[in-house]
Amino acid sequence: MEIILGIDQLKRPFNNPIVTLGNFDGVHLGHQAIFRKVKEEAQKNNGEAVVITFEPHPLKVLSPQTCPPLLAPFRKKMVLVEKSAMDTVLCIEFTLGFSKISPFDFIKNILIEKVKAKKIVVGYNYRFGRKQRGDVEILKQACKLFQVEVEVMEPLRIGSTTVSSSKIRELIKEGEVEEASNLLGRNYPVIGKVVQGA
Repeated sequence: MEIILGIDQLKRPFNNPIVTLGNFDGVHLGHQAIFRKVKEEAQKNNGEAVVITFEPHPLKVLSPQTCPPLLAPFRKKMVLVEKSAMDTVLCIEFTLGFSKISPFDFIKNILIEKVKAKKIVVGYNYRFGRKQRGDVEILKQACKLFQVEVEVMEPLRIGSTTVSSSKIRELIKEGEVEEASNLLGRNYPVIGKVVQGA
């Protein structure tokens, strides 16, 4: 898997890119379902499965005091994305300047002109652009102008629970690590230094 750090480092055209966008914190079962769809569409179109993500997490820039603890640091996230068989990750640096881009300008300048997306696959609750004013309906309407198809994935439910990063964080906080692991699709790791003692 190729990792491109920064939009300015995009030096080559993507090959029929089928694109998904998001923070993908934890790369849980819902994210994995999106990646499977992107890979399937890329294979159908003889194209490239491209993940666009952001670093640091937008809230770390916009509201550090309310930014939740991340389920997976950037390196771990890249390992998990690679396991999902994606071809390329374009990681856009999230800055205050970047946060001011309007939803339409983000679609036109980045997704259409720079990435040249052939199809976009996103989760049902995807939001983007200045003050998160962009949503899946705005994405669909704008992409229609450029003849780019948008597919929106429905929420993934396990039992009565909708799989989401915020739900997983909540479960971990409550000590429900086994249930959180079920939504992640793997055991939740606790990283720390092993010390002697009880």
